[in-house]
Amino acid sequence: MTSRQVGIFVFTFVLLAACKKEEKVIFSGTYTGEFTVIRPISSMLTPPVEASITFQGKTYTSQGNPNYYPAGGSGTFEIKGNVIEFRDKNVWPAHFDPLLILSGSYTYEIQGDELILSKTNQPGASFLAPTVYRYNLKKVGN
Repeated sequence: MTSRQVGIFVFTFVLLAACKKEEKVIFSGTYTGEFTVIRPISSMLTPPVEASITFQGKTYTSQGNPNYYPAGGSGTFEIKGNVIEFRDKNVWPAHFDPLLILSGSYTYEIQGDELILSKTNQPGASFLAPTVYRYNLKKVGN
């Protein structure tokens, strides 16, 4: 082997060793726990309510409450890094906060059998401060 070939081999080895393999996260089964909305502008933490999400393949279902807190949702989802993108397929009435629907981008964190989903609504023309929509869930069964 020439010194050039050895150099290319060492470079390739170092490059491959430095590449971090991304773990494939798979959500499946039912997770139950609490849903909370945090509105910092008023220092208001809405009382937690029961929530559940069931994942099956690339679909999800979340049961809502009659007062739309949370509203629930169902459709497909996709994982990209530490973000899970929910695509709700339902038609909803317009008399409640649409961010209470399990739809859009949520960051996720897994701690053992616990799943934490958080969505932050950034301030805009109609909001003075970010509002956080959070699910603190635990996997039920296997």
